[in-house]
Amino acid sequence: VGAATLLVWEFLLTLKYEHNLIWKYPMNYIKWTYLFLRYFALTVQFVNIHIVLNLLTELPFHQEACRLWLLYLIIASSLLLLVVQIILALQVYALYSKDSRISAVFITLFMTEVSLATACAYPTYTTIPFDATCNAAGAPSSAVYYLATVIILLTVIWVTTLAKSHRLQHVPVFQAVLRNGGLIYLVVC
Repeated sequence: VGAATLLVWEFLLTLKYEHNLIWKYPMNYIKWTYLFLRYFALTVQFVNIHIVLNLLTELPFHQEACRLWLLYLIIASSLLLLVVQIILALQVYALYSKDSRISAVFITLFMTEVSLATACAYPTYTTIPFDATCNAAGAPSSAVYYLATVIILLTVIWVTTLAKSHRLQHVPVFQAVLRNGGLIYLVVC
């Protein structure tokens, strides 16, 4: 409920900017990405609150209900993380003047991450035991591989951003890219 409250508060604070910057002009992929992150995150939070307050109400919870809830959380959080990583990677790609080598590195890392996320989701979904209150009692060891690719991708994004800092440190857009990338790196890693 706390995360949903913060999202709604942020939504209300920035609604006038969204109207002026997003809705008044023609749509493009950047705007669609912004809208996906903004509204998908809100939807995920409210659906999760609904599940917790209305569907997972009688103890003990059934293992299958816990598994479905976990699958929902895995898919939703993976999609949100992937879109944030794509935005950061596009910023780095732009910093490197759309260098095809940077593009190849990111595409390879994204494909690896998505493959491992898909490969890890099924064993996680089918093998994790839950206690009576739907708390997972561990995670499969294969989840470490997925987490490692997330950390590697964010590290590559962060390092390639820092590599440009000597030339662009005084450019406001670069400072925003550096700040945002650093915050996400610290939060996720």
